[in-house]
Amino acid sequence: MPDFLTSPDEIRNAFKTSLTNDGASDATVLTGIGGDLGPVVGTPPGFGPLKTLATKAFTDLGAPLASEIADGIHLYIGQTAFVNLKTETLRIALMGNTVWSEEQMETAFNGIFDSLSDADLQSFLDQQGGSVSLEVIDTTIDGALQAFDTSMTEYLSEAQNLAAYRFLNEANGSHFYTASEQEKDLVLETMPSFKFEGRAFVTGATPDTGVAVHRGLNTETGHHFFTTNDAEIQYLQQSDNPYTYEGIVFYAFADSSGTNHDSVARLYNPETGKHLYAATDVEEYNAINTLGFQKEADVFYVDFWFSNGFPY
Repeated sequence: MPDFLTSPDEIRNAFKTSLTNDGASDATVLTGIGGDLGPVVGTPPGFGPLKTLATKAFTDLGAPLASEIADGIHLYIGQTAFVNLKTETLRIALMGNTVWSEEQMETAFNGIFDSLSDADLQSFLDQQGGSVSLEVIDTTIDGALQAFDTSMTEYLSEAQNLAAYRFLNEANGSHFYTASEQEKDLVLETMPSFKFEGRAFVTGATPDTGVAVHRGLNTETGHHFFTTNDAEIQYLQQSDNPYTYEGIVFYAFADSSGTNHDSVARLYNPETGKHLYAATDVEEYNAINTLGFQKEADVFYVDFWFSNGFPY
């Protein structure tokens, strides 16, 4: 490969070469990105933070290429992984906290770089005066990958504080959600019929950016009811029904706008009177088609679901 690159094909190949030409250093970054993506690999294609962070990380390549690479990461890693989640092998693997390996990351980015348009690559070359050194490409791609790894790590670290946990009440088959570490620990210690299923999702919302999710306990059935709807909240707070109002349990988004938030659906089984809150499309599909549930509504929206939260 020449020291100075003057064509889209040369730029594309240099991008791919930069993934491995620094040996252990590149391997560490790719492995780090794979580890970051472990918790979110099973999310649906609406995982907005992935695309947002990628766009910012590759900004030194210019807006067109940064956007195209971010789209590639979003589609190749986000959508492909979600589709593959429906295979039994990957479902089992995700239950064991499997993360993307260095080789998988290299394959993913090679595919993304191969898909870059000649027009955007030529635009980048034109901005560089018609040619660019191999050293500049290597430094830029290495820096972008490092920035992406760092920003993903920081996002996921902060996101833990906005995560909701899920329990399965084995006594009646209902779900219980909480974002409180103290409540989670109390349930684990004092309620043996509640099976801990791990982190369900990261809401990404705060009191300033989201809406309050309220919880009520049906004292006749032992089922919990979650809502952001004002009329339903008022009903939970009344004394002439079987519900005990338990207050705000976390904050979520009211719709799917902004960063393409993912829905949590409320399902109802008319035969059993149970509500189920489906945290993935797979879970929603199974409940409707095999368990007799009917969808009532998408009750709130979250940043992303943890792929290994539940044994599908």
